[in-house]
Amino acid sequence: MNRTTAVAVALLCVLPAAAQAPAASDADVFALALHRRVAGGANVMTSPYSLRQALGMAYVGAAGQTRAEMARVLGAGPAFESDEKERRKSLEAANGPATLKVANALFLKEGYALLPLFIQTVRESFAADVFVRKFGPEAVAEINAWARKATNGKIPAILGELAEDDRAVLLNAVYFKGSWVTAFPKEKAGSVKRGRRSSGGPFPETFHPTKGKPFPVELMSVHESFAYAEAPGWQAVRLPYKGGRLAMIAVLPAADSSMASFRENLDAPVWRSLRSELLMPRQGLVAIPRFTFAETYEMKAPLGQLGMNLPFDRVRADFSKMSKPGDVREELYISKVVQKTFVAVDEEGTEAAAVTSVLMGVRGASMRRDEPFRFVANRPFLFVIEEVRSGTILFIGEVHDPR
Repeated sequence: MNRTTAVAVALLCVLPAAAQAPAASDADVFALALHRRVAGGANVMTSPYSLRQALGMAYVGAAGQTRAEMARVLGAGPAFESDEKERRKSLEAANGPATLKVANALFLKEGYALLPLFIQTVRESFAADVFVRKFGPEAVAEINAWARKATNGKIPAILGELAEDDRAVLLNAVYFKGSWVTAFPKEKAGSVKRGRRSSGGPFPETFHPTKGKPFPVELMSVHESFAYAEAPGWQAVRLPYKGGRLAMIAVLPAADSSMASFRENLDAPVWRSLRSELLMPRQGLVAIPRFTFAETYEMKAPLGQLGMNLPFDRVRADFSKMSKPGDVREELYISKVVQKTFVAVDEEGTEAAAVTSVLMGVRGASMRRDEPFRFVANRPFLFVIEEVRSGTILFIGEVHDPR
């Protein structure tokens, strides 16, 4: 593997259907609030963008208090559909030297009708492919094949089975693979290659995890000029990918602090302020571990903690802008939201992916800039992969154990 890869798949299942959160104003509000609910003391990576896309398609079909509740949590304004369409264009423009692919799909059970306007909206605003299938093992296999293809094989399956009451599956996939503008040398510091001494290279360190005893780890390192910022309690550095439109921001809490306390205070204003500090390039050392992990998240509980409860209520959910079956037993609600993610980081770049599925069913700081900085990630750290111009958080995670 010679690049950074990140992948996310979101699955939303919709079935016939049988506390409110504070208002959210933008996508990063949702992204950071979700991260605070999902993260703990272990490796974690979610794609808030993937989840927002999958839930956004369901939001288009929501009405009444269900729609209002989803809007508060997702940060969906009056122009949500057009805003997401423009955000998607910005992400498509970022697909160049670094690979960034976003895909949406709707799988509908044969014989169950959705409103034509809803179908038109998910096609036009979300560029979703629509498939009508008999729900059974063959449909499950096709959905998993879609996820596998959309993530270059990094998410081999998103769905195990379809329940008898499932009527629709809303899917989003995000796949990213990018090479660093400045790669981490693979040779030991001071070694010679093609007549030049490498600037950096791997070196041994002791990693101090959130849980358990410290352990030896080899860190990748590079001496170069990066956008860097620091404040009491944290350091941050932006590591750009080739093409300049995508970057990883790594944030290291201070040694006398903890990831938990930093995370607890990481809301949208704090994040925006941190990003705004990452402007001036500065010479320094960046040392981070290689890491690879894959995770699966059931999102119903964290979304409920954020205040999204009505969409999951089989009695009170209102998706009447999606379907009007005429039989209360065939009215829709969200039965399950699942996200699977994958990330791998090495000397040359990053690969990441996510798939989110939504199943719907029916009832039945100041610093001296002349001094070189040292960013040595020998303890848990936060990472964000973003589209630089829009600030869209594609992936957000924490490394607590790089082994």
